[in-house]
Amino acid sequence: MFLLYLLTLPPEAQDRFFGLWESSRVNLIKYVHGKLSGIQTYKDCEDIVEDAFIRIMERYDSYRDMPDGTLKAIIIRTCDNLCKNERVRGEKIAFTSADDMDDAEEAKLLSDTDSLTPEEIVISEDGVRRIKEILLSMQSVQREILQMKILERMPYPRIAEELEISEDTARQRVSRARNELIRKLKEAGYER
Repeated sequence: MFLLYLLTLPPEAQDRFFGLWESSRVNLIKYVHGKLSGIQTYKDCEDIVEDAFIRIMERYDSYRDMPDGTLKAIIIRTCDNLCKNERVRGEKIAFTSADDMDDAEEAKLLSDTDSLTPEEIVISEDGVRRIKEILLSMQSVQREILQMKILERMPYPRIAEELEISEDTARQRVSRARNELIRKLKEAGYER
């Protein structure tokens, strides 16, 4: 999701957030893991950090003129708030994990800042360029519906209303567009 949101920003903002992501992601995941007293998996902590970045990117116009240090502090504060929300809720966030790691693998990833996750491999300048090309190669209808559902987080009834189609048709189009994106990503060598 981080990458999809990144692609919606202007080029200068993409460079800025990509730099912040690369320089602070691993340490932020460790920070979140510590705040949640080790009860969350590596993937859950990574998702919380990703969510913090996405929340800030969604409001980029408000943060455009802030220095990187201030922006990073806001991202840390957002991570903090998401951790508080998680503790208050008192239950584990139900993230879908693409990889089922055992405790030893998670401990290694959390202690080793040089370890690369599949997402780190994908999120590189070349990766961003290739994924942009994949998205641009999709039909405009598919790109539009993915943007509505994934980036704008619109519910199906609203998508149906916007496109003047039935809710079932909206669900089918979102499903087809997701499947097409996954197929194209796999063809390009990206694994789920």
